[in-house]
Amino acid sequence: MGYLLIGPVTQDKNIIEGNEILKVGGPVYYQSKVFSKLGIEHAAIITLSREDKKLLDEFPQETMIIPLWGDNTLEFENRYFNHGKRMQRSNFAKNPITAKDIKPMIKYEWDGIILDPLVPTDIPIQTLEFIANQQDNIYLGLQGYLRRGKDGRVYLRPPENIKGILGMVDKVFLDEEEAGIFKPDLVEAAMFLGSMGPSETIITCGERGSIIYSNGRIWRIKAVPASRILDPTGLGDVYMAAYIHMREKRPPGEAGEFASWVATEKIEGKLLDS
Repeated sequence: MGYLLIGPVTQDKNIIEGNEILKVGGPVYYQSKVFSKLGIEHAAIITLSREDKKLLDEFPQETMIIPLWGDNTLEFENRYFNHGKRMQRSNFAKNPITAKDIKPMIKYEWDGIILDPLVPTDIPIQTLEFIANQQDNIYLGLQGYLRRGKDGRVYLRPPENIKGILGMVDKVFLDEEEAGIFKPDLVEAAMFLGSMGPSETIITCGERGSIIYSNGRIWRIKAVPASRILDPTGLGDVYMAAYIHMREKRPPGEAGEFASWVATEKIEGKLLDS
């Protein structure tokens, strides 16, 4: 049946070396590109404002889109620095997805459901509980549940109900900055998060590769060197989709290597142009 993606599409402003780039963003967007390139069936339940429905034109034709209209589209400003760090700002638009919104699509037998919240209000815990009661293969990008806002600035903080959240998902994905708010050592962070329920914890570390914790074992995956760097936004989302797909067929190490290659395709501009 393929994969069901759930989350917001965003209007992004990416600032790289002083240059501003306005573009569509969000995990559902980048992951739809991956699945389309790989020829994998998928559908996406997407939140945005009706005024910004033109953003949906950027999705691949192969993506089955179910829009949920809200008052405002989620916006992010991503400012990148030479040392690879990112500073974010957001309007923290509230477009909560309810069980009623997704009930017609959840009843199908999906290969997996990929949850892509970008702020805590995107997928309320009640909605996560509803999904967990209906499906087994649930994959979570944890970033949305970690983000808080102050004067528009995004900062990270563990949610009080983190154990309950992780107890409802099969695999959890996050980046090294996000993992660092749990434990400064990334291996310890992966093991700590894995102890709360997920069968695997996957931490992406940019040019330093990724760390996978599965069944008591750690895999360290090297990044595939890029010949050029166009835009690093969405790399973790791309890695996540590629990993989930290949993990159905291969062990964690091979799935991580494949996901690393696909992420490099994205940063070099080959994924979005295909």
